[in-house]
Amino acid sequence: MNNSIRNQYLFDNNKFKKYFIVKIAGKGNISKKDIRNNNLSKNISNSLKQINELITKNNLKNKKILIMWDGDNYQGQKHEKPSPFTDLILKLSKQGYFMSAVKFRNNRLRPWKQKHLDSWKDMKFIKYFSNIEPHILTNDICDIYISYGSTKFKFKEDKISNGKTSGYSQLKEFRKTYKLNNLFENNDLGFEIYIKK
Repeated sequence: MNNSIRNQYLFDNNKFKKYFIVKIAGKGNISKKDIRNNNLSKNISNSLKQINELITKNNLKNKKILIMWDGDNYQGQKHEKPSPFTDLILKLSKQGYFMSAVKFRNNRLRPWKQKHLDSWKDMKFIKYFSNIEPHILTNDICDIYISYGSTKFKFKEDKISNGKTSGYSQLKEFRKTYKLNNLFENNDLGFEIYIKK
């Protein structure tokens, strides 16, 4: 038995047209002792204020707001390898936004398992899956892209020879693929917010 859950759906672009979509991405699985993790974690409240202000200011058609991410589990500061951007997602869910995530199917019919839901505690969100990489889908449909920490972790284990981290390479791909305005940038944190032109 693979513990997959029932309420998960095949990704369909048409379901998202009524929303103003905000994608949250970032660096995950950071060592707890890493000063960059501490900086990202202690700035969550200020970062949330910035995000909320920019969503309100840029949702010009007053659409319903949907927060999306690429199916990562929640890994708060109690986790052995925290992912601070998931704290942003969890806290945004408590502010009345619609929430949704996409997981890669990888030959399984239902990739979402109970353990994934358990990581997000009692958060309500719509679960999608696709056999296309989730970041490609969410990059394509989002209006705003938020990267939390990726530019402070450009290379795996901070070694160029190890190659780029997935968060950084996906951010670079996004910046190269779409015409964007940079709404906000904090280089000390690696916190960036973009909107499509």
